[in-house]
Amino acid sequence: MSRKKCAAGIISALALSTVSTVVISRFGKYIENRYMQSTLASLIDALLLIAVIVLFGQGDKLRFTFRSFGKGLVVGGTMTAASLIMLTINTFKGITEIGTPRIGAINGLLYSAALFLSVGMTEELMYRGVIMNFVRETMGEGKKSMIISMIISSVMFGVVHLFNLAYTDDVIGTLCQVGYAMSLGFMLAAVYARSHNIWANVIIHFLFDLSLLIYGEVFKNVTVTVSSLAGEHSIVLISAAIFAAGIAVSMFLLRKKKIGECFENTPDAA
Repeated sequence: MSRKKCAAGIISALALSTVSTVVISRFGKYIENRYMQSTLASLIDALLLIAVIVLFGQGDKLRFTFRSFGKGLVVGGTMTAASLIMLTINTFKGITEIGTPRIGAINGLLYSAALFLSVGMTEELMYRGVIMNFVRETMGEGKKSMIISMIISSVMFGVVHLFNLAYTDDVIGTLCQVGYAMSLGFMLAAVYARSHNIWANVIIHFLFDLSLLIYGEVFKNVTVTVSSLAGEHSIVLISAAIFAAGIAVSMFLLRKKKIGECFENTPDAA
């Protein structure tokens, strides 16, 4: 892929991510339920990103096999296991303390669907599917190009969380989130590089965010901030620990014995 084509693809993906906002702002008045609005907006974003990936000749990166999907869940086992444990604990906590979700059963399902489409599909398709893949294709096959593509996609993934400041006054928490999101983004990039299956990343990413948000957003029906999750007095320390853990796990995933798997071209080979 040429540099011009790479830049055009990434710019197109970023530009098209605003389309859903325009559509919902124009036609949202016909859909009163904000969770339905979010679900439709996220679906539009995901479909447009898939279109960009296919139109720029990277459709093979969307292929799915159960073998590579399972491998992705195993390679990302640290994040997968932590997410499932937290999801179980927070769901049980919500049921025992609150009972029926205050958000409502239908809205709870719509919230989960919107989260899957936005956090799971849209973010993974954007940062691993488009940015990481396009940069790597441009630079050529090799360890250096892979690492650079992982770093670029992870930094962009972290920086985009600054937009959360438009919806929250939790400045310290958001800045901390930018930092550890870069680290977790790098870890997700390592998982994808090893498995070659973007859909495993989608599930892992979705489960991670759902596990953190289900108690507050679904059961309590309150807005969750980073500081409310980690505690205002410990957010910096916890964020630093997450950052360090993410980098450590990433280095383990990319160790010399396993890094060769990153250069196997097809999901079946993975």
